[in-house]
Amino acid sequence: MEAKNETAVTAQFTKGQKIAVFSIREVADKTDKEKKNSFWLRVGRAFVNSDGSLNVQLDAMPLDGKLNLRIDLPKAERKHEGAEGFEAEAA
Repeated sequence: MEAKNETAVTAQFTKGQKIAVFSIREVADKTDKEKKNSFWLRVGRAFVNSDGSLNVQLDAMPLDGKLNLRIDLPKAERKHEGAEGFEAEAA
């Protein structure tokens, strides 16, 4: 059995922290059908409770049922070069 190269990442949320909720959509490139482009669509927000649990408020439902939660950092602190939707949609 081949071992997968996985990196464990632990996110730690703190009380009162704001979290951005995104749906990441992949669409076929118009000129190259083999290539897919992705864009990030902000579909809601989440807030951390005192016990560490999350309250999630969705403005839209993702078609594929998948959500991506990111700590809502100020624009100057974001490091996601390929996430144009993240930078454009986050307020």
